[in-house]
Amino acid sequence: MKNTKNKAKTNLPTGENPSGSFPIVGVGASAGGLEAFQKLLRALPAKANMAFVLIQHLDPKHQSALTSILSKSTSMPVLEVKDGMKVEASHVYIIPPNFDLFLSDGHLKLSPRSRSQGQHLPVNSFLVSLANEMLENALGVILSGTGSDGSLGIQSIKSGGGITFAQDEESATYDQMPKSAIATGCVDFVLAPTEIAKELARISQHPYLMSQEQASPQDELENTEVEEFGKILFLLRKHFKVDFANYKEATIKRRILKRMVQNKLDAIGAYRRLLEVNATEVDALYNDILINVTSFFRDTEPFQVLKDEIFPAIMKGRKNEPVRIWVPGCSTGEEVYSIAISLLEFLGDKAATTIIQIFATDISERAIEKARKGIYSENGVDGVSQDRLLRFFTKQIEGYQISKSIREMCVFATQNVTADPPFSRVDLISCRNLLIYLGPALQKKVMPIFHYALKDTGILLLGTSETIGVFSHLFQRIDGKNKIYSKKLTAMRSRFELPNSYSPRDFPSVPQIIKNISAAPKVDIKRDFERYLLNHYVPVGVFVNKDLEIIHTMGDIGPYLTLSQGAPSLNVAKMAHEGLAVDLRTLIQKAKKVETPIKSEPLRIKYNGGYKNVCIEVVSLKGPELGGQNLLILFREVTTELQKPSKGSGSRLKSGKKISAGTMESKNFELQRELAVAKKSLQSLKDNFESSLEAQEAVNEKLKSSSEEMLSSNEELQCTNEELETSKEELQSTNEELNTIKQELKNRNVELNLTNDDLVNLLSSIKIPVVMVGGDLRVRRITPLAEKILNILPTDIGRTITDITLNISMPNLREVISNVMETVVPQEFEVKDQKSHWYSFRIHPYRTIDNKIDGAVLLLVDIHQLKLSRDMAVSIVETVRESLLLLSQNLKVVSANQSFYETYQVSREDTENHLIYDLGNKQWDIPKLRSLLTEVLSKKCAFKDYKVEYEFPNIGKRTMLLNARLINIQIDKMEEMILLSIEDTTERAKAEERILAQLAEKEVLLKEIHHRVKNNLNIVSSLLDLQADSIKDENVLKVFRESQNRIRSIALIHEKLYQAKDLARINFGDYVEDLVLSVMNTFGMDIFQHTVKFDIKNVHLNVDTAIPCSLVINELVSNSLKHAFPEGKNGEIFIGLKSIAEKKFELIVWDNGVGLPKGLDFRTTKSLGLQLVIALVKQLEGEIELSFDKGTVFKIRFAELQKEV
Repeated sequence: MKNTKNKAKTNLPTGENPSGSFPIVGVGASAGGLEAFQKLLRALPAKANMAFVLIQHLDPKHQSALTSILSKSTSMPVLEVKDGMKVEASHVYIIPPNFDLFLSDGHLKLSPRSRSQGQHLPVNSFLVSLANEMLENALGVILSGTGSDGSLGIQSIKSGGGITFAQDEESATYDQMPKSAIATGCVDFVLAPTEIAKELARISQHPYLMSQEQASPQDELENTEVEEFGKILFLLRKHFKVDFANYKEATIKRRILKRMVQNKLDAIGAYRRLLEVNATEVDALYNDILINVTSFFRDTEPFQVLKDEIFPAIMKGRKNEPVRIWVPGCSTGEEVYSIAISLLEFLGDKAATTIIQIFATDISERAIEKARKGIYSENGVDGVSQDRLLRFFTKQIEGYQISKSIREMCVFATQNVTADPPFSRVDLISCRNLLIYLGPALQKKVMPIFHYALKDTGILLLGTSETIGVFSHLFQRIDGKNKIYSKKLTAMRSRFELPNSYSPRDFPSVPQIIKNISAAPKVDIKRDFERYLLNHYVPVGVFVNKDLEIIHTMGDIGPYLTLSQGAPSLNVAKMAHEGLAVDLRTLIQKAKKVETPIKSEPLRIKYNGGYKNVCIEVVSLKGPELGGQNLLILFREVTTELQKPSKGSGSRLKSGKKISAGTMESKNFELQRELAVAKKSLQSLKDNFESSLEAQEAVNEKLKSSSEEMLSSNEELQCTNEELETSKEELQSTNEELNTIKQELKNRNVELNLTNDDLVNLLSSIKIPVVMVGGDLRVRRITPLAEKILNILPTDIGRTITDITLNISMPNLREVISNVMETVVPQEFEVKDQKSHWYSFRIHPYRTIDNKIDGAVLLLVDIHQLKLSRDMAVSIVETVRESLLLLSQNLKVVSANQSFYETYQVSREDTENHLIYDLGNKQWDIPKLRSLLTEVLSKKCAFKDYKVEYEFPNIGKRTMLLNARLINIQIDKMEEMILLSIEDTTERAKAEERILAQLAEKEVLLKEIHHRVKNNLNIVSSLLDLQADSIKDENVLKVFRESQNRIRSIALIHEKLYQAKDLARINFGDYVEDLVLSVMNTFGMDIFQHTVKFDIKNVHLNVDTAIPCSLVINELVSNSLKHAFPEGKNGEIFIGLKSIAEKKFELIVWDNGVGLPKGLDFRTTKSLGLQLVIALVKQLEGEIELSFDKGTVFKIRFAELQKEV
């Protein structure tokens, strides 16, 4: 790695970047996001080496102005996304309304808006696609908003090696979205929008990003970088005992580079030095490497295949054997619980009788701890259906928690699958998306482990991007699309190295050396000393296992053993030279049966065109540390001495000359050869003599048969040995499981103690007397208030509840509790203590976690005031005269008051629990009443005064008014009911009929009175007219005429009244027109001489108001006709009357004549007409106003007079 002051270079591979040489920033927001977007964009530089994609929750039915608004906050181009738009650096892209946005091959793709569980989550959709496409070049930002959209996307970016941000709580208008993202543990920076922009600008200039255009994923590391990378891996191995050397190198490097960016370091050496002094950063790097995105029911199709095909195959023919499932690399547990839920759904009712063991392991203790708790945010259960949430989850403050029954069938433990012992006898292994993080060496190590762990019928489930590779001899593909494989049966069980186990190869070849080394302290022996011992003191030999396969050699074995033709084999029996094979097999069989070494007689074998003698020694080595029975086979070359010749044999030289050593050796060899030939000849003659050729063959067959039997026995022994070795491996795996279960039990004990503490605190805090009894009715727990009210002491715990003298009266308590436990139906009674204080005594069944009934829970609720109030209410209901019915929601009579039974002469038995329509002779079965009562229930409304008439057999015809409304009432539980009141209005209706008859009579009489008053007034007017004929004085005559007009106006009112239907009020508009016409006739004028206009619409006045008002109009119109139009001029008169408020009116009389004389005060004038007008207005309690607007205008405001009753 080369570093300078201003520029640092790194060639670490980072993965493909489809968009080019720049990263892409996905920014998500909801409510309050506009302000946050503006602050972010204002703080970004104009030339950023990044592209920005803004995802805002938008109204799908309206066009968005977000693009135009945000374009004012930055000099970068701001564009609304079009389908297929290519992403460019230093550009801002805005999602359009009613679409989901995705990134594919450097282009933005639009798709119609989708929903997940009723919510639209566009931020998640884009950020997940961004993470998949850009890997470490993806950056995610979550700004202000409600809900949890974006949390899943942040996890995906973090898993891919990208960098994540969230807005801090202080600057966010709505902090739910940022809080949800932070809660995932995958947010790198929590900052205000302006600070996020500054950090993005810094990251865009980091050499890690700036060098992407030149760097390639295939670039080689420089020598110094390789060394630094190795040191970092060493630090991780030192801290966490995990060796990442054989993990996917590109993944590890991406995580390192991301941490370098976050720590503002340009050189990998500087980062290594930081790790050496900062343990927190080592922990952060470790957790970053282990991050893996998972979710419930990820890729739903494999889970459906499990339910449809795999689980049925696993359960076929299974009796009491448990179902065992192993999920290595389980992360935070979503995959584990998804498999458990799928299995429970498949089993249905059989789940209660099926033993399920699910082992879930992961290298990350933090992930295992979260998985054990089983608590996930609302965003975390996005892939879970509503039905599954209700059935398998419980709502918590933090989100949702997996039900306890599922958590208890899942055992979570930390485990390094490549180093720790595996589980065994497993039906299913689900290892999805773990192998993609392992290098080839670890993958080759893991696959045999899986093969060993599975039963013969076991199933292996891999991720969509994973395969079995070169292990097709261990697994057979069942479903290629969903990567499901079955275990293949092999001739030998899969072998793999377990920790702390030893192979026979680790031991020296000679038993004596083994003994010396095992007794001596462990020191290093120099290689040349060991070689000297082997070459000079140790005979040639081989070390073989129980299968007779050579696992170690000593010296030159070429004269005795060689590879046979055909397929190569290290079986020592097959490699033995001619002349050794039969004897070697015999010695091996003997050595396996005895503990002492077995030696052969000297055997003669061909060697280098001649012969040599050799003795074979076989030593059996047994012991648990050797993994079973092994054999040490030694070949010792020997020299056979010749037998001395007897006297007179002629072999001794008569001359007595000394024979040389060479001559003697040659003679010995020749004699031995001749002796051997002689022996063979003699043996041949002996054989021919003793038996025929056929007998010899029979013997040979028997020998061959015996040999085969021995070989068969040897194979059986080998199989037995293999089974013992397998049992040892299984015991080791079982021990690992027991350790895991022990840890799980320890954790559960902690949870149990915490739960017990919570229960104790809860019982001591609640203000309700509670007593828990077991199935034998013995007291288990009590609350402090139960001691006081029920007179149960702490020393009574363990006593039978019925043996304790309680403060309440409950004689049949034993029977009631037993009935509750048998029927599983809670019961409630009203009881009182010795002080006559009333309580509600409730007994509930005590359910265990296995849904078994093991006792009862007794509670006392103080209802003293409620009972007093209820008794008072009952007394009131029974006292009122109206009949009252209480109807249930199915319109059955719950209860009725005494008035109902007395009024309608029915019994309680014929009324309660009967439909209201079936009461009596079904007199209440009225369609309209049905409709009204149904409407009360459905619309939660009421109705009043619904009239019903019916002829009852016993009480005669009745007229009734029905009123009903919805009320909430508690009998067994709080529920809505209808209160129906029935008012008997029969007598009132009869009284009303009498009153109406009397009113009709009075109406006739009143009309007659009006008619006679009108006639009398007309007579008076006629008398005045006759009297006027004899009057010569014009002034007197004038007075007579005016009086006559006044009498006529009053008579006209009475005429209108007796002609009208309403005798109390008069239509004043019609009346005024007739009045004015009468006045004009009096003055000898016709309607064509003056124009008279009326504006009186829908005004009705009572008699007391109409008479003075008509006299006012009579006086004012008469004055206008007499004085306004001198010399016979034509003029215009206007009369208007309107309502200006309730019971208040305004009268306007106007003419366009010459007007009143100047200086005339109409209030003090001696004119009888005006004085009469003022007096009448005063009688009307009104006010008069005079103005001169193109003539004379009188405005009079008055109120309708009301009769005093």
